Amino acid sequence: MKLINPFSDLIEKDPDQNDISYLMMIALVIFMVVLSETALVFSTGGAFLLVSNLFYFPLILLNLKFFTKGLSTSTAIGLIYFLIAVFLVNFDIEGLLIGFSMMLTYIAVGISISMISKTSNESKKTLIKSISNYENLFEEIQDAIIVYDSEGLILGVNNAASTLLGLEKKYVRFLKIDDLKNFIDEDALKKAFYDVSLSGSGFTDTELRQSDGNIVYIEIHSSIIDSSKGVMRAYIRDVTDRVIAEKKIIASETRYRHLTNQLPEMIFELDIDGNFCFATRYSINIAGRTPEELSGGLKLWDVLVEEDRDRARKNLEWFFKGMFLGAVEYRVKKPDGSIIPVLVHFSYDFDDDSSVRGIKGIAMDISQRKRMEMALRRNEKKFRSLFENSNDAVIIFNRDGMIMDINTRLCNMLGIKRDEAVSQDLKCRFPESEWDKVSGMYEVSSSGGIFFESRMQHREGDYIDVEISSGIIDPEEGLYQAILRDISERKRGEVELAVSRERLNLAIEGAGVCVWDWDIERDEMYFEGNYDEMFGQVKEHTDRSGSMWREILQQEFYKIIMDYYADNGNSSSTISDLKSKQFESEYKFKTETGLNRWITVLGKVVDCDSDGNPVRIAGIMQDVSDKRMYQDALYEANKKLNLLSSITRHDILNQIAGVRGFTDILSKRLPEENSELQHYLDRIKKATSNIQEQITFTRDYQNIGVETPSWQNLEKIIESSRSKAQLRNIAFFNDCRGLEIYADPMIEKIFFNLLDNTIRHGGDVTEIEVKCRKNSDCLTIIFRDNGKGVSCDLKEKIFDHGYGSNTGLGLFLVREILGITGMGISEVGEPGKGAVFEIQIPADHAREVR
Repeated sequence: MKLINPFSDLIEKDPDQNDISYLMMIALVIFMVVLSETALVFSTGGAFLLVSNLFYFPLILLNLKFFTKGLSTSTAIGLIYFLIAVFLVNFDIEGLLIGFSMMLTYIAVGISISMISKTSNESKKTLIKSISNYENLFEEIQDAIIVYDSEGLILGVNNAASTLLGLEKKYVRFLKIDDLKNFIDEDALKKAFYDVSLSGSGFTDTELRQSDGNIVYIEIHSSIIDSSKGVMRAYIRDVTDRVIAEKKIIASETRYRHLTNQLPEMIFELDIDGNFCFATRYSINIAGRTPEELSGGLKLWDVLVEEDRDRARKNLEWFFKGMFLGAVEYRVKKPDGSIIPVLVHFSYDFDDDSSVRGIKGIAMDISQRKRMEMALRRNEKKFRSLFENSNDAVIIFNRDGMIMDINTRLCNMLGIKRDEAVSQDLKCRFPESEWDKVSGMYEVSSSGGIFFESRMQHREGDYIDVEISSGIIDPEEGLYQAILRDISERKRGEVELAVSRERLNLAIEGAGVCVWDWDIERDEMYFEGNYDEMFGQVKEHTDRSGSMWREILQQEFYKIIMDYYADNGNSSSTISDLKSKQFESEYKFKTETGLNRWITVLGKVVDCDSDGNPVRIAGIMQDVSDKRMYQDALYEANKKLNLLSSITRHDILNQIAGVRGFTDILSKRLPEENSELQHYLDRIKKATSNIQEQITFTRDYQNIGVETPSWQNLEKIIESSRSKAQLRNIAFFNDCRGLEIYADPMIEKIFFNLLDNTIRHGGDVTEIEVKCRKNSDCLTIIFRDNGKGVSCDLKEKIFDHGYGSNTGLGLFLVREILGITGMGISEVGEPGKGAVFEIQIPADHAREVR
């Protein structure tokens, strides 16, 4: 067995291992075969030699078939031969040696054949496995592979190529490279597939249109496989994700670059010498220089003010030595001389080998922050000044109720010093009965405060009434603030006001009026006084909300108010003008008890909106039913008197007509020589004419005082009078425009009478002028002509009853008509230079109109 083991070890070795042992074994086998055959030839012959060689055939066939059992097979055949040689030939020493030698030869040959057969079989399997692995690799590789020849015929494609083109593999094999023009641009196709024959390899990147129309990005690597046969191979890689990612990276870099250029800070890079290597566009705002100008050789300290340059150099030296700088303030000086304070943050810029190659930094313009800090300091001073100089007392205290600070006003109000109050408990300054309220001041939350009234003790022991508004000013620190106002005077005023209000209510009730206040925006009514009695409401059904007012008066009253202020306002009117105007109107209504009542409503605007429309109106109402009843009775009496006067005047005129008729008859029958009788008859005729003129004149003025005075347009009245007068060639000028006067409807007769008086008594009048002069007291209407004027001794007599060459009633009635509404008239002209009449109208009887 020890002899066989080395051969067994050789068989078990890997057949691909062609080491020295394998070669030695082959040489040994050849030596043994030659030696054995030589021994057989010289020692035996004939049939035994033939039998010995015939044993090689089963030995070779069995070891070729069962190469894995070569040792056992060869040993068995060798033993069979040895037994035959010993027992069938010569049983002697020579025969034994020859048999043993042949047995060993058989074993060695068998083992050699077994090893050769095993090696051949393993090589074949390896080749088949290699081919299978190559085919699997070819099909499973992620990149598309196209094998083609120099004629452009496609020899083979893998699954990835079929998937990339979107075509089945069986169809792709029938295509040519030229057919790929439907998928790849022609120029790219030529460069990728055909130019490879010239250079040995090719590369291009392009787009590929798949059969479904989708576009993908690809890279094509081409190379020659067999130059003798013209076989080439192209690797096609789908790089769509990479291209999209690169585009996104480029877009991201573009956005980042755009963002950094838009940031309100200057981002920059410096080399180890302090030179600018990079800067964002915001450098124009901070340094007044473009990034290109900064990178053109400028250092950090070159853009700073002179005083900051040495500090900047030292800071960079320290930074490169590893000292932390943090945020550093510098002052940048622009080319135009302006100085910008900046805050700079530094960080290291490392190489790939982690060595420092420079500095990165961010410079922020802190001009606004500086201004804010300055403003904050000013505000602190203002706050302190406001705190100290406030008219209200201020206490600052913590959540434990300890006083932290008080202002001068509180010191003066309580007669104490600041040192006496600081660090005291807040409760010490209040009476014990008020401690519950005081405790609530430092228990309020951060969302609100409290407001209440209390009392504080003066140093001298007296108590003063205060109004307190308290709230938290710093929730984290637990600081509170209370503003205190001395309301002692107000309290006394409230008491006095209550007394005054009581007196006013007594006066209102005693006067029999009702005070009203109407908030138009909220549509709320307030009444004070005899509202119930005025509107006849039963006590148990008293409605003080103004329902009766709304039902009877609101719509009409509101319309009158709006019309009044629309008529009296104009584009130049101010709210104060509207508030200064008053109105008055009367209304008739039926009370709940069924009685007809008249009330006079007087009021004025209290408040207006921004457009000048009234939003709050207040005034008084007064029951004028009795006055109205007297007025109606007087009106009816005047009507009857006018009717009687008209009838009497008509009868008198009839009698005068008769007298004139009889005097005419008498005059014709009277002898001409009787001159004395003729004289008396003429006097009778003259008296009769005078009576007729006076009676006729009274007809025009019979309605004086009958109609109620009203507002009338002054310009229209004067023009109407002028049109009725016989002015002939007299020039007339009227300068009274935009005015209304409150007068008797007979006011037109006044101007007609003045015009008629000028025509009758003015002499050679060629010009009449009417103008107005207004002041705070009255409106003066000036009536002037250029006639002979009025002598000084007649300036008052012309207004007497019966004076004048006509009826003697003209100017007398003018003064009487004006007197009805409180107006007056006088003559102030210079004799010989024309008459000048001035009519004085009270200020409240005249107003401007739009």
